[in-house]
Amino acid sequence: MAYAAVLAGLAGQPTPSLVGERVSGPSFDGVIVAFTGKSGKGESAAELWMPTAADVRQLEAALPAYAVPQLKRFGVTKRLGDYKRQYVGFVKGGQREIVVQFYHRTTDLVKSGKWLWQIVSVAGGGDDYLRAWYSVDKKRFTDFSVNAPE
Repeated sequence: MAYAAVLAGLAGQPTPSLVGERVSGPSFDGVIVAFTGKSGKGESAAELWMPTAADVRQLEAALPAYAVPQLKRFGVTKRLGDYKRQYVGFVKGGQREIVVQFYHRTTDLVKSGKWLWQIVSVAGGGDDYLRAWYSVDKKRFTDFSVNAPE
């Protein structure tokens, strides 16, 4: 399933209920996206669910050990804590997953606050935009990506 296509389909949908909950900790700041139900059509359709703050804390506790080597592998020198996050829940193969979208603090999306109220799917932009997939049920990350260069 192409989760990027599903996220792109949700992109640009401003809604007051987008932010289910603002979550933060010593090394992260993010929002849980409050979409639930079905999204998309055909092969890009996905069942959405709303992660809890506890799900996000579990993910964030595991993130540094997983992401730091990934950042090095992709040649990213920016600190993980300098990215704001959106957490979107999907059901994949009957398993609950969270896609984390990362937006670097220097981007217009973050400076304008747009990341707080609208899902944003960005093409290009390089390491200002990252994405990670986390299986809540398996308690592990399954994928990581950096946007293509500008």
